[in-house]
Amino acid sequence: MNKVPLFLISANETVPLPGGTFVLDVQTENLHLFSSVEKNGDQYVILGVTEDSNPMDLLANPHSVMDSLMPVGVMCKIIEREAAITFTVITLKVMHRVLTRRMSRNQSQDDPFTIYVEDEPVTEEFLESETQLRRDVMDMIIILLGVEKIWQGSSEAIKRVLLSETHALEKMHAIADNLLRGQDRLEYLQHLNNLDRWNTVLSVISKNISKNTNSPKSPPKRRPTANKQDKNQKKPKEKVLSWREKVEASPMPDSIRDKIFREVSKLENTPKNSTEYAQASDYLRWVLDIPWGKTSYVPADLRKLKSIFDETHYGLDEVKEHLIEIMCIQELQAGSAGSVLCFVGPPGTGKTTIAKAIADVSNRPLIRIALGGLSDVSELRGHRRTYVASRPSRLVSEISDKGSMDPLVLLDEVDKLAHYKGDPTAALLELLDPEQNDHFVDHYLEVPLDLSKAMFICTANDQNKIPEPLLDRMEMIKFRAYTLEERDIITRQFLLPKAQKQNNVTDLPVTFNEDALVAIIEIPQVRQIEMLLAKLIRTGVTQVHLYEKPEYIIKAEDVEKIKKNYKEPTIAKRIGF
Repeated sequence: MNKVPLFLISANETVPLPGGTFVLDVQTENLHLFSSVEKNGDQYVILGVTEDSNPMDLLANPHSVMDSLMPVGVMCKIIEREAAITFTVITLKVMHRVLTRRMSRNQSQDDPFTIYVEDEPVTEEFLESETQLRRDVMDMIIILLGVEKIWQGSSEAIKRVLLSETHALEKMHAIADNLLRGQDRLEYLQHLNNLDRWNTVLSVISKNISKNTNSPKSPPKRRPTANKQDKNQKKPKEKVLSWREKVEASPMPDSIRDKIFREVSKLENTPKNSTEYAQASDYLRWVLDIPWGKTSYVPADLRKLKSIFDETHYGLDEVKEHLIEIMCIQELQAGSAGSVLCFVGPPGTGKTTIAKAIADVSNRPLIRIALGGLSDVSELRGHRRTYVASRPSRLVSEISDKGSMDPLVLLDEVDKLAHYKGDPTAALLELLDPEQNDHFVDHYLEVPLDLSKAMFICTANDQNKIPEPLLDRMEMIKFRAYTLEERDIITRQFLLPKAQKQNNVTDLPVTFNEDALVAIIEIPQVRQIEMLLAKLIRTGVTQVHLYEKPEYIIKAEDVEKIKKNYKEPTIAKRIGF
């Protein structure tokens, strides 16, 4: 049997099923697993399911993997790979199920943490004794194709599979991949018996049919009595009345409430089974989910904030003092957000983490929107309702989820905006201008939102690449690059203990000599120092744990072997730090 690299996902995530596609957001530190696959000229990987919430942490210990790994995983083929800034999006085609009971560790020192699993496929066909089961599947497909509402939101490709000449089992996989959610998907994946899997699908089908139609198995000649017809006619009105009650109870402004009542009136005259009815219902849900008038800000404990700054960020005294002054003014103005801040500086200087600390201390929910490469203005302004599958902007969606109108909105990499579909800069101008953002209008909602109490913080690496109109609306706070002395203290007091704790090596005899630490702090970027420390510690753990060495001392030559992979960043020189 072939041995294929193992990648772990949590049972709490969406579980992949055979026949479908699956998208993974792989963090940079875990990308070596897929790099090793491509290095060997292969395109396959096995996804294993574990109940652990941080599955990739288990790869350092094969016994932990064995204890928590569920017996059935899936074989996948890598069909696309797209690199982002801090992660890589990998699209996989799910081929078939495999048993994950035979695994082994890679013995190569270049990649000691990859675990290989033998490709032991689970039988994916109906047995001769399951002829009736095959017929049941085909009969149910005929019924399902007549229940149009079940397939709303599904792609046309699914219907083509159900109508094609493919095997009944492939059609059962297609139904499961589209209808099953959460625990049902997990059960379907793990069942080895076809009948058990079909019963899982059947129970979900029954729930969907009961919600969307009267019994589909009833002969077409049977008609409800006059009394039942009257009840069926009243159901849409009861739904509309519930919408009216919700709109009436909502704390939205009266001017907006009048507009929403007009939308409810349109809904009343729309056929319940039409696409327009579903779209109007979605719109009303979005409007009612807006936390109208709700705020979460509490006056920040400035002493606590200063303490957090000192504990998590060495140096940056001018930045810390500036931010304490701003938070003090916010407290005197009862939570007014004040001016828009822009943190400018090289990567790895603490811009994002300082923004998170401000959000925590002031009890503002944090909304992070990465602007790097953003080219579609709809991400900031929403899609107009004339489009199919339209939805509000990411900001409105996040505000609905957080339940507060005064979040801290972190707009990351404002210097990397692109222009492709519309002009994102124009949308940001309205969003960041205190004179305009008290009536910000999302294209989908088409009602004004008061974002004047939200606190906006932008981050950038290069001030020269920020559009001039945006610069006029922002207060610049510059984060300079760390000096050699500062990197020395940061590495010894912060980064090294953190790396040891993250890799669970505080009790193992893996140490750095002085020459190694001196070589490490010569790297100008703190983020690269952190990655280098993690790599060196993993090498030391492998030598102690796998090759049973009594101790491992990391020397300067070990550092130099790896440092050649870390190019010196030029961005600090470009900006003039």
